[in-house]
Amino acid sequence: MIQSASFPCGLQPSTMTCKTPGKLCRSWVPQRVGRNEPDLVGPGPSSKARQTFRARQCSRRCIRHGTYVATVRRANPPYIHHAATLSAANVPAVGFSSTASPPSLGESRISAAATTPTSSRSSTLPAGTGASADSVRLGLWLSLLQASVEQFAAATASAAAAATGAAVRLQRLSQPPPLNFPAGPPGDQTLALLSDPLSFLSSTTKQYGQLVGLMLGGERVVLATSREAARVVLLEQAGSVYVKEGTAFFPGSSLAGNGLLVSDGAVWQRQRRLSNPAFRRTAVEAYSSAMVAATRNMLDSQWDSGGYRDVYMDFNELTLRVTLEALFGFSAGEQQSSSPSPSSPAAHMAPSQSPSTSSEEAQQIVAAVEKAFMFFTQRAATGFVIPEWLPTWDNLEFAAAVQQLDRVVYGMIARRREELSALHGSVEAAVVAATDAAVASAAPTLPSDLLTSLLLSRDEDGSGMSDQALRDELMTLLVAGQETSAILLGWAAALLAAHPEVQERAAAEVAEVCGRDAPPTATSVRHMPYLESIVLETLRLYSPAYMVGRCARVDAALGPYSLPSGTTVLVSPYIMHRDAAVWDSPDAFLPERWRELQDREGYQGYMSLMSNLGPNGAYLPFGGGPRNCIGTGFAMMEAMLVLGAVLQRYRLMLTLPAPQSLPGPARAAETNSGLPASFPKPKPLLTLRPESVVLWVARR
Repeated sequence: MIQSASFPCGLQPSTMTCKTPGKLCRSWVPQRVGRNEPDLVGPGPSSKARQTFRARQCSRRCIRHGTYVATVRRANPPYIHHAATLSAANVPAVGFSSTASPPSLGESRISAAATTPTSSRSSTLPAGTGASADSVRLGLWLSLLQASVEQFAAATASAAAAATGAAVRLQRLSQPPPLNFPAGPPGDQTLALLSDPLSFLSSTTKQYGQLVGLMLGGERVVLATSREAARVVLLEQAGSVYVKEGTAFFPGSSLAGNGLLVSDGAVWQRQRRLSNPAFRRTAVEAYSSAMVAATRNMLDSQWDSGGYRDVYMDFNELTLRVTLEALFGFSAGEQQSSSPSPSSPAAHMAPSQSPSTSSEEAQQIVAAVEKAFMFFTQRAATGFVIPEWLPTWDNLEFAAAVQQLDRVVYGMIARRREELSALHGSVEAAVVAATDAAVASAAPTLPSDLLTSLLLSRDEDGSGMSDQALRDELMTLLVAGQETSAILLGWAAALLAAHPEVQERAAAEVAEVCGRDAPPTATSVRHMPYLESIVLETLRLYSPAYMVGRCARVDAALGPYSLPSGTTVLVSPYIMHRDAAVWDSPDAFLPERWRELQDREGYQGYMSLMSNLGPNGAYLPFGGGPRNCIGTGFAMMEAMLVLGAVLQRYRLMLTLPAPQSLPGPARAAETNSGLPASFPKPKPLLTLRPESVVLWVARR
């Protein structure tokens, strides 16, 4: 029996009774829970009547209520949670004991250890917890207060510009399209686009052609899906005519700042030059062992018992760990010291009483990033109607999370500068040492992470990045790198489960190259062309960036049409990758289609297929032209290593209903799409993510 704790809401885990109604909390992103957890009796969120709940222990952190969360779920959503406001160093484990259970969406069964009588909170908490709770509450409210002040200042400064912009957009709604503007559906199409983006893109292109004029939220927009138009916008006139600034529906954010994703002109060019060395092939391959180690840790701790898993959720956690290690040098152990996997034994133990500084920083970054991701998802679902500067509660919470990230990241930048100075006398001396192989090999080992690489990078004039620029690039890489990789892995796993013959061929290739025990490496995956083709084909069908936006900074011509200054052009890889004039069987998952390119003499690997707009001018899963994603090599390497490690040990399967039990429309959908009816559904927001990817995983 481990130590029991009571929660601020009055929940006594040992007695399974909640004294006060639970609170709905959007700060908590719920995980899927099992079917067989024991019941917890307590009142509902809107009624004092006793209702039956299901509970499980969880190690997630909650921005709003504290640092340790026990989740409570009714038979149907919404999710409710109770959070103990305890410090990360002093969180006691709740009085639940874990027992074995059948596979149930990958979660462990939780059973009650109801032996301790109900008592007051103070009698069940460790000494010093009250002070820790007060410190946490005070810190949270100070962050929110500071965020409120900044948000109100931003609102005041932005209100006039926002009002002017709104007036202009309203005026456009009553005006006819400009002369020689592409034809398109009448009226504002914002609701149609938001309700079903993929269907809207497909039907509009089919009806009006490859250049479509649209009104979206009062903005003039052109949907471009032809190879010729994409080349003009993303390659030939990139920067001179078509820029990022001013693009509708692709707003900037205080989280990413002025990083590579949103910056333009000379600022972007300088930052790209300084960032390029950190993403060269040798630099990316240096992270391969961390990618494989994190994957094997996930398989050992979460997949070992097999059964149903939401693998997309697992891949989200995995890619966040990998990205944190690549950016800051956080090891998997440091990241897990306070937030272990729910199925791991560490999930039922209190964290160390003296966590390392790196562990604390990793915890804070993970919590703040999770809050930021949820914030972006909520804004995307509403079409960014509410601007980030408006002081709503959600915006204030987001601003507080950004401030928490800033404190940690700026502190790490300062310490890393101090470390370099202590080792070499100054940062400039460390730059010289890093460029001299002989001196670098004799010098003490420095952290081999992106933070260090960016700190040591120098422009042609010898200048480096400012702390603000470093922070913006690190946050951009964190946000873009984590989600993109998780989406790619989620779709790839689903496609492999839906095509068992492809999966078995890929598994045989991995076994032939690596054997049964040796993990995949950066070197070994170069000898896995079929696995590479699976990743390439997944990116063709489900590119995370299904729309790429640019803004015409001057009046421009696009094909036979005229675009006034300020027009947004949306290039859609999703539609271009399904163009029957370019691709044979465009809707089918056919990894073999890449074999001819791979067999050509002088083939330089997958990166050669990502340059410009691909080998046929219509393949741009990571964008195209000078602004293609700087992390392309990192994402491709990570996808191949993770999938190789998974296929080496596990078989992935969809849970298919019996064909005769399907109703007529479901059978038709299965036949027409070529995919089972249980295949994951897309959830296009800012990115083309799956709703969930629930698969049965079984050891080979």
